[in-house]
Amino acid sequence: MTTSAPFDRGQDVLSYGDDEPQRRPRVVLLVVAVVCLAVGLAAGFYAGSRPEAPSSASAPKGPPAVEPQVAAGAITKFNGPLDNRGFRVSLFNAGHEQIVTKVVALPGWAANLTSTVPTAIAPRSWGVVSFLAPPDCGTYPSDVRVVQIRVRTETGLSDQIVPLPEPAEALQDYHLAVCGPGWQPG
Repeated sequence: MTTSAPFDRGQDVLSYGDDEPQRRPRVVLLVVAVVCLAVGLAAGFYAGSRPEAPSSASAPKGPPAVEPQVAAGAITKFNGPLDNRGFRVSLFNAGHEQIVTKVVALPGWAANLTSTVPTAIAPRSWGVVSFLAPPDCGTYPSDVRVVQIRVRTETGLSDQIVPLPEPAEALQDYHLAVCGPGWQPG
């Protein structure tokens, strides 16, 4: 606080600070702005010139890979119940590119599949994929309601589980025919 000279009546007046704030010279503001700009440019140049470390998590360049849309029909048996040529499933390729697919597994079917044949299916078309599914007479098969397929496209390979429109009764019929009509679990 400062006091000022008395007014006409002899009283002191209290004043807070100067009447006019002191202005900073424009040169100081200009120097600060130039320094900030130089620091920003240097940081940007340094960050842009560093080589990027390879990362397995980095996304590939180009459009993202889209899994093809595949729908399944019913699983059917070739000819008679004891025919060794196996089964077939109709698959619909709803995508816009050709796929090559094969049956990998039947969740609920204990035995491994054999002789699955890769089949090319054109876009927006049905194709038939055949496979052998030998029964495991030591287990009773549950209802097979999905089929696991492996799909290859131009952009890569993926495994997909596709629901069936109805349980695969042909598999259970085959299991009973091979393992015997009097077959009982365990």
